[in-house]
Amino acid sequence: MSKDQNSLYQMKHPGPLNPSRLDFVELANVVTSDVILAPGQSLHTAIVEAAEKLGGACGTASLEGGAFEKTRFTTGGPAREGKAANYTYIREYGATELTMGTCSFGFAEDAPAFVHCHAKFSKNSHGSEVGGHFMAEDCLISEPIFAKLNVFVGNSITQCAHAETLHAIFEIDEDQPGCIDDGYGREFFVRVHPNEDLPTALENFCAARNVENALIG
Repeated sequence: MSKDQNSLYQMKHPGPLNPSRLDFVELANVVTSDVILAPGQSLHTAIVEAAEKLGGACGTASLEGGAFEKTRFTTGGPAREGKAANYTYIREYGATELTMGTCSFGFAEDAPAFVHCHAKFSKNSHGSEVGGHFMAEDCLISEPIFAKLNVFVGNSITQCAHAETLHAIFEIDEDQPGCIDDGYGREFFVRVHPNEDLPTALENFCAARNVENALIG
């Protein structure tokens, strides 16, 4: 780590430092598809069902456009409960228009599935934009949302407690099948741990695996 990186603010997390600062799995197969999330469903249900139709239960998604009849979300807040950072109180806005969002989805220890979504939205076309962490099960779609899904087929991630931060995050599951050549090159799911410089971590990851060109999605 450079001198400039050392001088950056470092969050002190309550749990023991994980010696691995970057986790990854080379994915067996990723099915990428543009889908429309139809009105009348929660964001959670719409994403889970769309992924199942593409042959998987885990992956990532980007969202654009559309609207919600009901919007329930929270934002990042100060440390409490022994954690370096936490969420603020839960807010309910009613009808909102979605600008954009990103999701990770997969299995959960205490539920059949979990959708983790951060999004930017407004109360109306002329309102100021707000961003936050969506409670996906409580966000009811009222106008179609355009979504690009990247569904892992043959690999999985599971939401569970993270010993270092005490937050529930997606852990990469073990015992996955080997990568297959689908004509689109090698595909990885990468997770960088706290207090690491993200661009540097990804550049080092690519260099170690002879990856010269890559798309991050």
